[in-house]
Amino acid sequence: MATKTPVRPGLSDAQLAEIMSLLRGSDTVELKLTVPAAQQRDAIRALGLDALDAQIRQVIFFDTPDLALDRAGVVVRARAGSRDAWAIR
Repeated sequence: MATKTPVRPGLSDAQLAEIMSLLRGSDTVELKLTVPAAQQRDAIRALGLDALDAQIRQVIFFDTPDLALDRAGVVVRARAGSRDAWAIR
């Protein structure tokens, strides 16, 4: 039996139009997605990406057990990708 992924609210047509107008002057756009491992290939195909040309990254977020950093507005992450070494940001 397949596990069904919960549907999250999407953007309204007006919100999407606003985002697209804000992006009009951009020369690049970075998408950050969380996709379950079992659905990654489908997501890559749906986005029309070339998996060989993509920059795949692994990101690990750090916080205290009681999420004190999050409450303080602090985000600590380590990121590694196919084209860079681990970096703490």
